[in-house]
Amino acid sequence: MAEPLTPDEVVRHMDTVRELSKPGQALAAGAPSATVNNPRWWIDGDVTPARRRLHTRLIDEVRSVTPDLLQEKQAIVLAGPPGAGKSTVLKEVLGDHRGEYLVIDADEFKRSLLHEAQADGSYNDFLIPNEIRERQEAGEKFYPLELASLVHEESSYLARALRTNAIATGDDIVVDSVLSDMDGPRRCGRPCGRPDGRWTVTTPGRQTQQRRSVFGPARLRTGVPFGPAAPEHDILPS
Repeated sequence: MAEPLTPDEVVRHMDTVRELSKPGQALAAGAPSATVNNPRWWIDGDVTPARRRLHTRLIDEVRSVTPDLLQEKQAIVLAGPPGAGKSTVLKEVLGDHRGEYLVIDADEFKRSLLHEAQADGSYNDFLIPNEIRERQEAGEKFYPLELASLVHEESSYLARALRTNAIATGDDIVVDSVLSDMDGPRRCGRPCGRPDGRWTVTTPGRQTQQRRSVFGPARLRTGVPFGPAAPEHDILPS
């Protein structure tokens, strides 16, 4: 069994992963070994039939864990970085109604894509960049989730596809996202907009705001940016 890393070694390793994740580096989202750059799966920005079958299965798996899903055109946007306590807030907000909402989380698709890569051999054959292989050969250990940036684009594609489908069918959804400014809730809420729908923005440590959508019909399609700037919202009593 390998000796556990010392605190200094952990810090150095984390710094290495952070540095390699910068634009243009080996673990950047658009790096050559990112899944969207695998010609077996993507050609000129389009998904190959085989990869599309995997996408369909992964989306069906997400839907399968919400058998009591309601279709009342409601949406909750979870706002905050990973580890901020969004899952805890979601439990508080939904309570016993958790099974009635479809949770759309790109990070869960990252885990699924990494698991599939390990299962089909592409993790070793394609995903791991040479820079990581060299460090592994020198004794440094890397874990699959440390390569999650290499499935970032594909996981985001899957999350958008699921969200688009859920909006079209009126599913009650939870969108897990990172919001960096006060305009973020509007940008996240916009694709959930329905004349008769409601979306909720909730951030750990802040009061939940429920807002009735005054957007027009959803304009979001897979791979298409959000629509034009949205009007103001009426904040409903919590």
